[in-house]
Amino acid sequence: MTHENGRSPLGFLKGLLFGGAVGVTLGVLLSPQSGQDTRSLIQHKSNQLRDRLTHTAATTRAQAERLADEARAEAVTLQQSSREYLQSQKERIEKTAEAAKRAVKETWNDSAKTPSVVG
Repeated sequence: MTHENGRSPLGFLKGLLFGGAVGVTLGVLLSPQSGQDTRSLIQHKSNQLRDRLTHTAATTRAQAERLADEARAEAVTLQQSSREYLQSQKERIEKTAEAAKRAVKETWNDSAKTPSVVG
């Protein structure tokens, strides 16, 4: 699914995961802290990343559900308006056919009443 701005939620999640992994790796490599402090920091950052991913996934899921509901409602509306349009066109065609039948009958009757002249 692509948003109006041309970006997909999957691409965002991939970028978020990649950025988080790069950040944690650089943090570990460049950290002047002790091993225990570094492990605690990694644990804390991992938890933050997990929470952000969980929130982003929930938000994306809710948005997808909302969009699906809107699409279903639009489809129902379109289907109903199409039925109404087709019904009105059917009635119009039936009226036109009835008018044509009457005109043919009148023409037929008028020609039957007019004596033919043989020449």
